[in-house]
Amino acid sequence: MSSRELVIGIDIGTSQAKGGVFDPQGRCLGKASFSYAIHSPHPSWDEVDAEDWWQAVCHIIHQSLATARVSSRDIAAISVSSLLPCCLPVDHQGNPLRRAIIWRDRRTDQECAWMEQHIGGDACFEISGNRIDHYFWGPKVLWIKHQEPKIFKRTWKLLQAHSYMVLKLCGETVTDFTCGNLSIPFYDYRRKCWSPAMSEKMGVPIEMLPDLRPSHMVVGRVSTNVTGETGLDRGTLVVTGCGDFASSTLGAGVYRQGEACMMLGTAGNLLIPMDNPNFDPRLINSSHALPNRYISFATSYAGGSLQWLRQVLAGSRNEFDISYQQLDLEASRIPLGSEGLLFLPFLPGELTINWDRTSRGVFFGLTLNHTRGHLYRAVLESIGYRYRHMLEIMASRGIRVKKATLINGGGKSPVWRQILADITGMHLNYTESEGAPLGNAVLAAMGAKLIKSGEEVKNWLSIKSETEPDQRAYRLYNDYFQLYKRLYEHLKDDFQERYRFVGS
Repeated sequence: MSSRELVIGIDIGTSQAKGGVFDPQGRCLGKASFSYAIHSPHPSWDEVDAEDWWQAVCHIIHQSLATARVSSRDIAAISVSSLLPCCLPVDHQGNPLRRAIIWRDRRTDQECAWMEQHIGGDACFEISGNRIDHYFWGPKVLWIKHQEPKIFKRTWKLLQAHSYMVLKLCGETVTDFTCGNLSIPFYDYRRKCWSPAMSEKMGVPIEMLPDLRPSHMVVGRVSTNVTGETGLDRGTLVVTGCGDFASSTLGAGVYRQGEACMMLGTAGNLLIPMDNPNFDPRLINSSHALPNRYISFATSYAGGSLQWLRQVLAGSRNEFDISYQQLDLEASRIPLGSEGLLFLPFLPGELTINWDRTSRGVFFGLTLNHTRGHLYRAVLESIGYRYRHMLEIMASRGIRVKKATLINGGGKSPVWRQILADITGMHLNYTESEGAPLGNAVLAAMGAKLIKSGEEVKNWLSIKSETEPDQRAYRLYNDYFQLYKRLYEHLKDDFQERYRFVGS
C-alpha cells in the first residue's frame, strides 16, 4: 500500500457516530461506531456533551485503523459530518461552555415567537430559504442569548458538531454551506455568506459565526497536540465536512436533479437534489455537499414508528421475540391499503410539510378483522404516503423524480421496498452503501485530490436490488393517499386542542 492514499470518513449522528477507513475506490477497509447519551434535563430538551463526540471520533479512528490493519501514515485526509442543526458555544480556548442543543430540542417557543414578531417568517424564508421553527439554528442561538446571558457573553464562536471536530483536529473555526440554510436567519443563501443585517437584528455579533467554506475544502492539518488522542499523523489533511443529510445523499451517489435519496433509519428522509435553489417552505432546504447543487427534503419517523409498534406488540415479552422478518411476512399477506386501515406517522410531532409539533400518531379505520399484520403494513404504507406528499410538492415546483436510491436498514426489506415503489411510483435501487461515512470519504478524497470529482462516487456503489412500481397498485393507492392527506386536515384543530390540555 503506497503512502497517503486512504481517507477517513466519520458521521456524528443523533445518538451514535460511525465511520471508517476507505480506499480511493470507495471500499471500506475497516469501520467502527460509538454511542453516546442524549441528555434531557427538562421535557422537550435534548442536549449532547461535545466531549462525547470527540471521544467517539477518536475511538472510531483508532478502531478503524486497527481493523483495516493500516498505518496512520497511509491516511491522506479526514472529513466529518454531523447531525444538524445543533448549537455549541465555545470560548476563546475552544472549550464548550455548555452541552450542545441538538436538532430535536423543542425549548424555543419564546424565541420562535420573537423571530416571528421582529423578523418575520417571510423574511427568514427569503434570505435563508427556510421557515421559522424550533428545528433550525437561529432560535437555539437566541435561547442561549436570552436565557443564559453569562454563557453568551463568554462565547467566542457558535459551532455545529462537525465544526467542533474541525476545531479540535486543526484549530480552525469553519462550517460549510449545508449548515448555512439551516442557520436561519443568519445565512444569505443567494450570496452564500452570513448576513450582517440579520446578525444585527438578532443581536448576535457576526464574529461569533464560523467562516463558511465548501464541504470538500482543505481547511487545515491535524495538529501535533491531538496526534496521540486521534492516532492520526501530524499534517493529515482536514476538510470542512458537512451536515449528515448531505453526506448521506452524496454517499448514496445522488446529486443529479431527477433522482432522490431515500433514507430508512429511525428517521426517514427523502432527499431531492436540485440544480437551482427552487425552495418550498413546507420542506427543509439546503445546499448539497457538492458545489453549485441544492437539496430539499422531508423527514418522517420511519424506523422509529416500526420499532414503537414492535415494542407495543411484544407487550411484556422482549421485543426481539418478534422479528421484523416475521412482521414483513404477515404484512405481505395483507391486501394493498391494509383493508382500509391508515396510520399517521406523527408519533413525536410532525417536522416538515405541515410543521405541526402538536400532531401525533393515529390509526384510522380499525375494525375487529384487523390483525398485527394490518397494523404493521399500515405503518409501512404511511411512510410511502409521506414521501409521495413530498414528491407532489416538488412536482408543483417543476421538479419530477422517477428514481431513488435507498440506504440504511429499512431498505433491506423487500416488502417495504415494493410498498414504497408502488405508492410513490418511483424506480427504487437499494445499495448497501456506508451512507454518510462514504459521503465523507468522497469529500476527503476530493480535498486530498485522490479523485477528480465527487461524481466518481457513482463508480463506488453496487446496486443490491432494483424494485419497479406496479402501475395498477400506484393507481389504487391514489385514493388512500388522498384520504391520508385529508385526515391531517380534519384532525389538526383537535391535535392543537389535545396539546393544550396534555402539554406534550
